Amino acid sequence: MPVRVRQRAPSDLVKNRHFYSKMSDLRRHAHLKDTAIYLAPSVFVWAARGISGRLALVAFGGADVARFKKPLAFHGAGLTNKESVLQSENRFMHLERLVGLLEVVAVAGRGVTVAEIQKATGLPKPTCYRLIQSLCAQNLLDQPAGSGQFVIGERLIRIALLGKSDVDVRRCAAPLLKTATNTFNETVFLARFRDNRVEIIHVETPDDPERAYIHPGLGVRPMHACSCSKAIAAFAEPAFQEAILSGSLKQYTEHTKITRAELRAEFSTIVARGFADCDQEIDLGIASVAAPVSVGNIGATFSVGAVGPVRRFGTEYRHQIGQKLPALSDKLSGAIQLCNVAEV
Repeated sequence: MPVRVRQRAPSDLVKNRHFYSKMSDLRRHAHLKDTAIYLAPSVFVWAARGISGRLALVAFGGADVARFKKPLAFHGAGLTNKESVLQSENRFMHLERLVGLLEVVAVAGRGVTVAEIQKATGLPKPTCYRLIQSLCAQNLLDQPAGSGQFVIGERLIRIALLGKSDVDVRRCAAPLLKTATNTFNETVFLARFRDNRVEIIHVETPDDPERAYIHPGLGVRPMHACSCSKAIAAFAEPAFQEAILSGSLKQYTEHTKITRAELRAEFSTIVARGFADCDQEIDLGIASVAAPVSVGNIGATFSVGAVGPVRRFGTEYRHQIGQKLPALSDKLSGAIQLCNVAEV
């Protein structure tokens, strides 16, 4: 069955030999049921629907693709203007420039001026200014007040850090947690805040065979009734704290705090002393203490703590461990920031 071709092209391009060559090739493909061709300066695109019903798009063109502003309409191919979008070369170039600019700032490891960025990228100065403004608007770049220099923005740091897998974090944190376990001779755990919830992702237990210990298990913990969760919640934004207080505050034991006043007062205490504790709030006979782990400038996204039987984990003992946790937290923060995602 002969291929039906509809063409809509400027008259000055009808004699384009490259176009006619491709048209001839297209006509020889007997397996094509329907074809539509449209031209623009130095670029043409065809869409062909085969017997399988799948649509194949092939584009040829050069630098003038950027001038092809009118959306393509593939008549006879079952597509509408709204369903058919041609990604032009200028969009890829724009993205490449943005990424290249971010790489320049990241590699510098310090604040970089516009002149330095422009020199490193080789971009025209107006283009460089425009790209920097776009990145700053999305918090991918930041400009410290009055410095005249640009650094990697909070949003990009957050994306990179939150993208680290649990496997990654466990690998780099395990040696530090094991050392702390041997120092305290107690079970030490690491928890992570993600998707508006906190879950314990790693646990190290004492090697002493004569030492009774508690293994807290892995998984999600309630935001209002666990030291690892409260250590993060206390340093969270007010809107998130309000969401916790407005949610379901389940009373697991008679020691669980379930009123807004109690929890707000406890959040204030945690911020003041730098660590949170849990005295049988989830399970009777078990107590714990935890401190937040702030990573970069994105806040407390992890917490580290210790857990044990309440007969040993009295208030004074918990506070002794709690006062030592911030130093461990600082070491974990550095390790997590330096861990290599590529090795996962």
